[in-house]
Amino acid sequence: VVVHFANAFLIYTLLKKLRLNAPLFVCFLFLFHPFAVRVVAQIWGLSYILATFFLLAGLIHLSSWPATPRALRPRFVLVQTILFGLMLLSKQT
Repeated sequence: VVVHFANAFLIYTLLKKLRLNAPLFVCFLFLFHPFAVRVVAQIWGLSYILATFFLLAGLIHLSSWPATPRALRPRFVLVQTILFGLMLLSKQT
């Protein structure tokens, strides 16, 4: 459940960073709408929640690409690769 709250916060951060309308509404909709209750409530769904967490963290990190100085771009790519790898490793299949 804690990781689900972290995912909701990451969705809010991503939507706010992209300057889209109603990020708080979308965050609460993701948080409280019973679309996939079993994924959040049962332990086997943890892999889905963790994959979503690393995906959202990677998207937030990727949204800062234009502001990254040229000297730091190799480090930026390394962080993106690590987040992508963690996302893949968190899934069982």
